[in-house]
Amino acid sequence: MLATINPRPYQVEMGRAFVSLLDKNPAARAICSLPTGCGKTIAGLMLHEATKSRTLWLAHRDELITQPAAAARALMPDGHEVGVVQASSNEIDARDLVIASVPTVSRHNRLAQIAAQRFDLIVVDEAHHTAADTYKRVLATFPDTPVLGLTATPSRDDEKSLLACYPEGLAFKYSIRRAVEEGYLVRPAPHRIIMPEFDPDTLATSGATGDFAQDALAG
Repeated sequence: MLATINPRPYQVEMGRAFVSLLDKNPAARAICSLPTGCGKTIAGLMLHEATKSRTLWLAHRDELITQPAAAARALMPDGHEVGVVQASSNEIDARDLVIASVPTVSRHNRLAQIAAQRFDLIVVDEAHHTAADTYKRVLATFPDTPVLGLTATPSRDDEKSLLACYPEGLAFKYSIRRAVEEGYLVRPAPHRIIMPEFDPDTLATSGATGDFAQDALAG
């Protein structure tokens, strides 16, 4: 168990659900869904440690790289090696956990380097992005490696199915309703904000993921 964390019951439940899939299919690929604020990073790290797997952790934004790297270095046992592959950083030989930026590792030269590595588990943060070609290129490099997709939003609005990436579908879902009932989230309070001059169709989007560009949103 992580050194200073008392896991929440649903995080343990999630881990058991995914391990149960691995017992049936060692190369299983499935999504586990937890609401925002319910500790997807900790749940993923718990599974990594519990299975003693050399893990490739994939994410697409800076904070999704730095957060799990910091959490792993703080919470994992002494001697646990954590490496980051992003931009000029190429700590690809870390023994236990390699946290990689998808825009970096999907490039031809980096992809060739990572393909030469052996991983026992791949964790994809914000797994609803997996339908993007960059993610597909990386995952196709490891066809026999199990994949855990973590997301708060397992469905997509662009009609691209995630089942091609996660054939086992949704292995575990912790709903907002259950999180509220069990005291881990406060009850949602809806508010309506009217912005008559705002037109989302004028905002630039990212070609890689289709999300709104951060600088466009900031304006």
